[in-house]
Amino acid sequence: MAERASVTVWVDHLSLGALVRLALLALRRPVARVRYLTASPALAPLLRALGGRVAGLGRVEYAAHRLGGAPLPEAIQGTARAFLDALRAELARDPLVLGAVRAHGLGGERLVHHLLTRAYVVVLRPIELVLLARALAPAEAGVFLVRRSSLLPRLALHLGGPEIVAYRAPFAALGFRPRASHALDEYVALGYFCGSASALAGTLRFLVASALRAVLAGRDPAPAGAAAANIAVHFCQHDHGRDDLTDVYWWFDSGIAPASVTVFVDDPGNRLLIDALVGEGFDVRVRPTRLGRVPGAGRPFAMPAGGLLRGGAAALGFLLSALARAPRRAWIAVGLADFLARHAAYVALYRGLGVRLLFQLHDLDGEKAVKAEAIRTLGGLSLAAHSSVLPLWDIVVDKVNDVLLTWGPHTRDEVYTFFPCRAAFAVGFPYGYTFAALRPAARALRARFPGRFLLCYLDQNLQADIATPLGAHLAAWRVLLAVLARHREATLLWKMKKPQEATLAALLPRLPALARLLADGRIVVVARDQEGRRRRPAEAGLAADLAVGLGVSSAAAECAFAGIPALHFEPVGLAANGFVRSASGSALLADEAALQEAIEAAIEGRFAGHAQAARAAHARLDPFQDGRGHLRTGVVIAALQRALAQGAGPEAALAAAAAALEADAPAPERRAARQG
Repeated sequence: MAERASVTVWVDHLSLGALVRLALLALRRPVARVRYLTASPALAPLLRALGGRVAGLGRVEYAAHRLGGAPLPEAIQGTARAFLDALRAELARDPLVLGAVRAHGLGGERLVHHLLTRAYVVVLRPIELVLLARALAPAEAGVFLVRRSSLLPRLALHLGGPEIVAYRAPFAALGFRPRASHALDEYVALGYFCGSASALAGTLRFLVASALRAVLAGRDPAPAGAAAANIAVHFCQHDHGRDDLTDVYWWFDSGIAPASVTVFVDDPGNRLLIDALVGEGFDVRVRPTRLGRVPGAGRPFAMPAGGLLRGGAAALGFLLSALARAPRRAWIAVGLADFLARHAAYVALYRGLGVRLLFQLHDLDGEKAVKAEAIRTLGGLSLAAHSSVLPLWDIVVDKVNDVLLTWGPHTRDEVYTFFPCRAAFAVGFPYGYTFAALRPAARALRARFPGRFLLCYLDQNLQADIATPLGAHLAAWRVLLAVLARHREATLLWKMKKPQEATLAALLPRLPALARLLADGRIVVVARDQEGRRRRPAEAGLAADLAVGLGVSSAAAECAFAGIPALHFEPVGLAANGFVRSASGSALLADEAALQEAIEAAIEGRFAGHAQAARAAHARLDPFQDGRGHLRTGVVIAALQRALAQGAGPEAALAAAAAALEADAPAPERRAARQG
């Protein structure tokens, strides 16, 4: 009998359970070496003793590798999307899902989406491991050792039949430490290692914690707002101050009564935010502390006890029945039970507050499908907007709402496409109203550098598994440093993303000239102002003559909308991004030489034609570029509120909103007047 060829074993997370399964595998076939993404620190002495045959992959710049003509990060997300698309069709026909829809009057689309987001974190890690191995060692025979899940057999077929070995490890996550250099680690880790029992525990924690808050907070009357058409907003941003109230940017000058807007704040310690919201007259609901107190202003945010009891009973009954009939589909049953429990609680919460409209901004809200479905149950409408342009992450950042409020056609047609909305309105960039208020600070910043050409550079988080890896950062800095060396009259304003320490630690040892120019004041970090407040990208851009953003950059786009010539430097080569294709050569440059030529043309006064072409290319992101995005959004929301308050159904309300948006031409001077 011929001797079997040795293989490389690729491991998702080297825990004790995975190590035992690896040892059993090695008894049956020769293992040349073992490569793992992460490992439990408790195994460090053993791994040192095993030597180089068992080693971690370390930091791999995913975007430096391509599969199927696409950078590896894009290939990973595309593979996950294709798998979830196929799974969505199966879930829509699944008897458990159909039973839950019929029994509880739910809309199947959001229920399925909730299940898909839970499936995403289960399948992404194996997809990442298999495609990474194909990119790094395409000629090697490989075996993939991953955590067991019921989706694994179907996933293996989707991936073309790689040899996958699963290990049982209910405590696999013990000792797991997300890699600081990998954006997806922290997001997927606990969901990936969490089995059905742990997922069910999460639902029970939600019910128990909400019930305790309900008891401690006591009853509180509904706000005195529009008749049964109040608006709910769940705050996700962390800054404070009147012009930092990002989740209610559409309210300014909308004519909507502030008391009809119920704002939920999860962080009771953010006193400045809470006080700013209360000062505007909103009905502010704050999640109570453990003692039931709400610090400062605001009212308690607590689920009604009746809704919690109904939700818990419905979820438990469904779960027991489903597990008895289909134990092999436990992950579906647990996901459905979680949805039922949370849905009943939010229906009771919104009904008690007279909420018929929901506005959602947060991309990574695990409850967004539940909240939107609760509004549908109450006969209302949910709306979603966005604050950035995201080239990847697909289903987890998608919007699951009735109404999608986008900057323009790019995000409408190519970013938020996983869930079919009922209506989509292009309204423009939402925070253009802040530009007038930012100009004095920008002028003061510019005054510090008289007679200089100011170049603003807006970087990205420096992480290995996304579309702006270390290689892209270094490519950008090679150009910027070359420009500064050739043009002594230029100063660079560096608008850094946090964490700044990690970025500096990675760049400074590789770029000695960067350290020198920082010390000489030719490069100036402008992340925060003199009061310690985070600067908006447009503030740094408005102080400059030209802005350059790394990747498909929301920050560079913001500068363009503020009227500053702006470029995107995207050396990775995203293949499936329409803005990359449509803006190539104008607003977006992929070649270092082309970027250097464009910057030097701006310094030397021969950039006017390129600037005009770049501005036209940005129309794909925002066709208006007039600072009225918040006003258009306010027109839509106000029209929907009026129609629902007058008894119109959702379809009639949508028609009224479309008509109002077409008829209304909001004047930007109104907002400027409010800013003084």
